[in-house]
Amino acid sequence: MRVGSNQYVWNDDAKRQPYEPVHSDAYCHLAELLHQRYPLADYVHWEMWQLNEFLNHQLGKNLQIVDVEPMIAESVFTFLSEKFPGKVLYRPDRKVLQLYLGTTEIIVKNLITLAPHNRKQPHVIRIEKLIVDLFTDKVVRQLYSPADLPEALEQMFQVYAIDETTMFRYASRRNAKTRLHDFIGRETEIHLLTERKHDDRKG
Repeated sequence: MRVGSNQYVWNDDAKRQPYEPVHSDAYCHLAELLHQRYPLADYVHWEMWQLNEFLNHQLGKNLQIVDVEPMIAESVFTFLSEKFPGKVLYRPDRKVLQLYLGTTEIIVKNLITLAPHNRKQPHVIRIEKLIVDLFTDKVVRQLYSPADLPEALEQMFQVYAIDETTMFRYASRRNAKTRLHDFIGRETEIHLLTERKHDDRKG
């Protein structure tokens, strides 16, 4: 199992699987609209209900998030606003999100450069990006209980194969590599496999 750049460990009993989320009908409908209108665009599309697999406090309301390359982000927002009037927000701050959360179904944000991409499904979020966004993104952090984050991360690392090098590279791009590393060590029972392999070599 790949855990970093040129780093692999045995996947004991093949327990850890690739992250392949099951999507709602609303997600599939929006995904088709985006694919038809922006076939060559760089964007990542996911939905908050994906988190219910990991959270203690289940999310009753589903929001779809579209992280899109900044050059066309406003165009995407305009397109979706025409398709879903009154239900789309673009880069909302805390006040705007709280004010319109009840009617919002889609949030459009700028895609951070060097965000990890899924090679087979380029618009489906990779779990490494999901982890970092849960920890760093100001909009996303308002949509779930941050108190659930430690156990959610433990569930992710237990069930899915995670490329730790990719995860921390993206966290670094978001100026959060050290904070995320310290949070994992301090607040969770996760044992980073890249560090374990490094320790084994030293031994």
